Amino acid sequence: MFDYAETNAELYITAKYDRWSRTPMTYRRFETLALAIAFACEERGIDLSHTTIRTDVIDMHGADIRRCYDAQDFPLPRHPRKKRGPARSDSSAAFKQEAG
Repeated sequence: MFDYAETNAELYITAKYDRWSRTPMTYRRFETLALAIAFACEERGIDLSHTTIRTDVIDMHGADIRRCYDAQDFPLPRHPRKKRGPARSDSSAAFKQEAG
């Protein structure tokens, strides 16, 4: 369907509903379309509604990016984003040992 080796894919992520944000848009450049798609899906997570990938040939938006990532012919291994648990600080345990 797509040539995933397409060079110079550009990823644009716009801020969600925040006109006053200091960073209204994030821009990243990738060597291939496959790397840009993998980054968008693995780092951005499920919500790709404000994400666009552009090459010289195509523009892809949200759901199109996810479909390409989930396609059988996607050339890169998939590394799903790990769920982050609550932050755990080991410094509090060290403080209790010193105080006790």
